Amino acid sequence: MVNVAMVTENTDGNIVVQSNWSTHSYRLTKANCFFGQQTHTLRAADGGLKIAKRKIIVANDCIPNVLDFYSV
Repeated sequence: MVNVAMVTENTDGNIVVQSNWSTHSYRLTKANCFFGQQTHTLRAADGGLKIAKRKIIVANDCIPNVLDFYSV
């Protein structure tokens, strides 16, 4: 689940989207929940928007297993 918290435009004309997220993982009869914040910087290109920068912060204090790109 992603909740958009704020959409702004920076001095370069890029769009900055800040959001909170949570994801649930079920593996080997165990359930885990991961949560955090992310910031996307979007740039206008080729008649659309492209991701110029992405920053993800995982806020869990303990992660019980390997966390890969597809978990976030």
